[in-house]
Amino acid sequence: MLYPLVLRPLAAEPWAGPDEAGWDATTPYGYGGPFAWGAPPPAAEPFWAAAEGWLREGRVVCTFARLSLFPAELLAFRGEVAESETVGEVES
Repeated sequence: MLYPLVLRPLAAEPWAGPDEAGWDATTPYGYGGPFAWGAPPPAAEPFWAAAEGWLREGRVVCTFARLSLFPAELLAFRGEVAESETVGEVES
């Protein structure tokens, strides 16, 4: 399993104080993880339990993930998923 994240310090935000200890996390630009290869669906639960513990200990208050377009690569996602209906549309 692979879940690449970019951690961004909240203290760098203009609205936060310099002593703000929290972080937010996002997947790198493009479509990201969590990815799984050869992992049966039940493997998702222990992964998410460990990931949530790590995020909590690291004071990550928010995550945003762009998911892969290939369902065979996706690890069952724990959280709200929104699909964009405007992908590929260009206004002229």
